[in-house]
Amino acid sequence: MIEIPVLPVEKDNIDLQPDYFEVNINGKLLIFKFYWNPIDKYFSFDVYDNELNPIILGRKIVIGSDMLGRAYNDSLPNIYLVPLPLTRETQSSGITFDNFLEDVKIYILEKGGE
Repeated sequence: MIEIPVLPVEKDNIDLQPDYFEVNINGKLLIFKFYWNPIDKYFSFDVYDNELNPIILGRKIVIGSDMLGRAYNDSLPNIYLVPLPLTRETQSSGITFDNFLEDVKIYILEKGGE
């Protein structure tokens, strides 16, 4: 069975403070911040390069949508970051606080043919 890498987000206390971490993907260091919006009930994120220059700020996380889509920056690796549901129920309900990282994982997928 092929194992697809997952972005290492931690949800513990994310309702109180953002989850902040660095990850090296294909030789490029990226810094992520993930937030929970308790009023509108959605997750969003920021991405910075290794010098803390912003690449993406405040983007909402949506099932099946490439989180790096429409971001053009030499600091980004040649990948897709796609939140995918593990159940049919999650596909229809969308991302919630309870199902994020349980029934929805953010997969790191290589772009082909580029």
